[in-house]
Amino acid sequence: KNGSEISHLDLTGMGDQRSSIAYSDGRVYFTTKGGYLCSAAVSSSDGKLSDLKWKKVSDQSTSTPIVYKDYVYFCAGSGVIEGASGSGYFVVADANTLEMVRAVEMKGYPQCSPLLSTAYEDEGYLYFYCTYNKTPGGISLIKVKTADQSAELVELYDAAGYEQFCITSIICGTDGTLYYKNDSGNVFAVGVSTDAQKAQQVQDQIAAIGTVTLDSENAIKAARAAYDALTDAQKELVNNLSVLTDAETKLAQLKKEKTDQDAADAVIVKIQAVETAVASGDKAAIRQAIRAARTAYNSLTSAQKKLVTNYSVLTEAEKAYPGTSNSTKPGSTGGSSTPADSTVKSSDTGDSSQMMLWMGGVLLSAAALTVLTRKRKRS
Repeated sequence: KNGSEISHLDLTGMGDQRSSIAYSDGRVYFTTKGGYLCSAAVSSSDGKLSDLKWKKVSDQSTSTPIVYKDYVYFCAGSGVIEGASGSGYFVVADANTLEMVRAVEMKGYPQCSPLLSTAYEDEGYLYFYCTYNKTPGGISLIKVKTADQSAELVELYDAAGYEQFCITSIICGTDGTLYYKNDSGNVFAVGVSTDAQKAQQVQDQIAAIGTVTLDSENAIKAARAAYDALTDAQKELVNNLSVLTDAETKLAQLKKEKTDQDAADAVIVKIQAVETAVASGDKAAIRQAIRAARTAYNSLTSAQKKLVTNYSVLTEAEKAYPGTSNSTKPGSTGGSSTPADSTVKSSDTGDSSQMMLWMGGVLLSAAALTVLTRKRKRS
């Protein structure tokens, strides 16, 4: 009535008490800059404070707690989890003992008071909405399961275009719209999307795919996931689905083309190795290079074979060094190979015998031509 002190609490060693005070069932709850969660009893008869309890939970906290049923929910800075590098956490503690039950790492140090919604409690969840003092300065949703206080973090709003630090708390309108501001100087009203708005968001995501390249895969997958997450009614409002399906088809084509080209390029390299071997004059190396190139070429698909730009080098080498190829018909484009024992025999006899036979045939032809010429002269 007159502003005189009734009682006070000694917080020596706990740091400044910068949060607001929360009250529940005859006790007050607050945090301190030194990272302590505290509670004290309040006399219903004269308002005096007593039975101070505290628990060191972090390196710092300026967040005003929310007390709901048997738990205290608040935000804190670093040091919540020993050895972890997180700069901010949403914390669940036992309302009686103040012992930490759960901690969820956030994008930054949250200095707000969480906003609690019990709208989904019948489904087994409490929803807490928080800001954090780091860019982009959006809204984080922490879904706490009432059965065991396990929690899931969902980034609800990213303040795109207005990224800045934020220490404000969030308030909620009667229609569910969330209001807050960040250091960009703007006040945000974040509402529930209508079917048309959700469909428009997906349309924009599809339109943003643009010209399809191999680098478009993540954008295409994200757009597909966003579309698939819509309800049937919302999907009917998306008027550029064909752009997405065309993009998926184009991406599949580009990926196949790359696979085919990669396979063909590997064979081109092997054929280039044939040229190198021929230049060296090492017959063993030539045989090995030709066989390796032929085997690799025969393993390609028809489409891939058409991409091998130096195939004629292989066929010419097979003609110049017969018996060295794995192909049943040197120079053929088929995929069949000679039996393993035939290949081994050809390798064992070597190029010398093949060349001797070829040279013998040439000499016989030359001799026959000489005899024929002499007969003509005599006549």
